[in-house]
Amino acid sequence: MNKLLFTILLLISTQSYACEIPVGKYKLITESHWGVNLEITQNNSFVVTWGAYIAGKPETLETKTYQGKWSCENDVFIFKYELETAQAEYKNSNNYPLGIFEGKKAIVFFGEPDNKKYLTGYNFWPVNKF
Repeated sequence: MNKLLFTILLLISTQSYACEIPVGKYKLITESHWGVNLEITQNNSFVVTWGAYIAGKPETLETKTYQGKWSCENDVFIFKYELETAQAEYKNSNNYPLGIFEGKKAIVFFGEPDNKKYLTGYNFWPVNKF
């Protein structure tokens, strides 16, 4: 009986651990004049901020900010906000930019990038500040 209870508790704790994503700041690393920041906040909330400017004219910066909620089911994170519902995994990725995030976990969104969506198809890396 104790063995069965221990096994059940182990499965429950492993499953809830697998569905955790650290609160903090994450960034889509780009080589151009646009970018996306993702901040995971308390209570399964997040903020996504897109920004872009005309090359050579940073004073033309335009930003858009959206708030949303995320959940997790079967180790897949589901991010919902006004523009999209995107699915992701929190895992190590070999697709790290410039070698600076090697060995770190990223929020890896499924699908192909879409210029009308800010999460789908992209990898977001942990950063200390935006």
